[in-house]
Amino acid sequence: MVTPAPDAYDLGTPVAGTGRGLYVAVSGNTSGGKSTLVEQLRRELVADGVPAIGVSERAFHHRFLPLMFSNSRDFAFPIQLSFMLERHMVLLRNLALGRTVVMERSHLDDFLFVREHAESGNIAADQVAAYRGLAHVLHARIPDPDVLVLMNPPAEVSLKRLAAAEEAGERPREFPDEAVKRGWVERWHAMYEDLHAHFRERRASDPQFAEVSLLHVDPEAPAGSAVPQVLAAIRAKQALRGR
Repeated sequence: MVTPAPDAYDLGTPVAGTGRGLYVAVSGNTSGGKSTLVEQLRRELVADGVPAIGVSERAFHHRFLPLMFSNSRDFAFPIQLSFMLERHMVLLRNLALGRTVVMERSHLDDFLFVREHAESGNIAADQVAAYRGLAHVLHARIPDPDVLVLMNPPAEVSLKRLAAAEEAGERPREFPDEAVKRGWVERWHAMYEDLHAHFRERRASDPQFAEVSLLHVDPEAPAGSAVPQVLAAIRAKQALRGR
């Protein structure tokens, strides 16, 4: 009998001796296959009897999100704060309950979007400082991911997939027009190229971050093809922790 998957928002009760859960994050541009991979990994882990939750950013999608792209000056800052706080609460509680958390993007990705809004003039310097200060306090309470998956398709691939998902009703139309959408997706692709390069450099120079299993997967490969590679990394981490 397969144990039902826990609910990410079920507060639960910590079990003595369980220890901290594993933290698995999938990092990359929009429509890169992150949500699909998160759900595939969650299903495999639950089938193995692992108490695992999958957290796609659909869970964090703020009802005001379209305003972040059409009225960024008013809404970008509070929406980005909301994303950071929601991610922090979900991670902090579920890891404390000993659950394996498979999450679309990580807390290490969050500032990327604030920086983009700041460079575009949509978030003021004092707001950036406030965000950085709060992030510093919150991130000190969250571990680095145990497994960090990097997948950043070319911008044209993301745009094609995003258009198909919007047409099928799988995603809301968050952007006010196609030109704005293209601009954001192309900038995000470039930012993720830089962020993933930073992760690789940090892993080579930071002994603590060197403990992170950093995996690059082909975002243009068939859906599901990365699952065995990522599961192997997760199981290796479980074995090291005797779980």
